[in-house]
Amino acid sequence: IEIFENLIENNKKGISARDISKLTINDNVVSNNGSGGIICDYCSQVEISSNEILSNGYGLDSGTYGLYVYYCKSNVINNLIAYNGIGVVSYASEMNLSNCDIISNEIGLYFSNIDNSIDIKNSIIHNNNLIFELADYYSGTVEISYCLVQDIILAPELTDLGNNIFNVDPLFADAVNNNYQLSADSPCIDKGTNAIDSLPESDLLGNSRIVGSAIDIGAYEYQSGR
Repeated sequence: IEIFENLIENNKKGISARDISKLTINDNVVSNNGSGGIICDYCSQVEISSNEILSNGYGLDSGTYGLYVYYCKSNVINNLIAYNGIGVVSYASEMNLSNCDIISNEIGLYFSNIDNSIDIKNSIIHNNNLIFELADYYSGTVEISYCLVQDIILAPELTDLGNNIFNVDPLFADAVNNNYQLSADSPCIDKGTNAIDSLPESDLLGNSRIVGSAIDIGAYEYQSGR
């Protein structure tokens, strides 16, 4: 099943999928849905790419979410996830998250019942009220590398694999007006890793990736002046 190129807004839930063996959610705007933006339950293989997942939840309620995956295996690539209660929730799920902007949520990342692996690369995690929360048992691994992270250090439950940028402004083009493209002076330019399984060919705007020596961190590849 493919869900693509839709504007999904002002519903109780945005996209809700259950018991699907292969699901692709691509190039949608999912915004202002009351209790959640994208919800995937018991889906064997999920790709969530190049979506804008914005302002889902009743205000900044930490009980609501932008993206929620429950007993799934997912690739989450090139998404802008901003102004939700919780940006990303992963419950008993395996997840590869790369080149996403997780910005200005009440909680950026929330993991529960993790008994496998979560791999976070090439992503900007910035200006969330709380970057990370862990609930219930925790026997798997959450690994972060090549990311810009708002805090000085990572929570002890997270494994730092290196090449992260801590407590630095990502220098967006115009964050006040919700333009999260990178400015010319952004520390995220050319600081990602190309060594990932699901390296995106284009960014959230459809621009070519790897304009410089390496992929940029975040959902947008800087284009001008190079």
